[in-house]
Amino acid sequence: MQGMQTKRGSMIKIQSLTIGTTCLWMTLSAAVPFSVHAQMTPEQETQAVDMVSDLLANKIQSDSCDDFKAMLGKLQAGGDAPVDPTSTVGQVLTSVKAKPELQTIVVDKVGKPLIIKTLECNLITPEALAP
Repeated sequence: MQGMQTKRGSMIKIQSLTIGTTCLWMTLSAAVPFSVHAQMTPEQETQAVDMVSDLLANKIQSDSCDDFKAMLGKLQAGGDAPVDPTSTVGQVLTSVKAKPELQTIVVDKVGKPLIIKTLECNLITPEALAP
């Protein structure tokens, strides 16, 4: 039983991280729409992820359920759009995917508001949690 709970918790965490990373991409695209040709320093990456994670957490918290569902719909429709790896967005996303310390920033700042909003909007059904 405990193994199933751990597996279920891991799956929810992975799904939340995936949603959070995709939301991060959308927020970062809007917040930093320019392209850069120089590599970001680790400090700049951390600052960018920190800033965008705060923006995303605030957006999720302030969205109505309809707005939140619309955002998720946009993610499903365009979630596979390629990102220019030389752009600021591309650099930050690549870093977030590769560096656990940046993933931790996203999860720490976005995880709780994301899960709360998902529950408030009834987007996690009891059937989804069943083994």
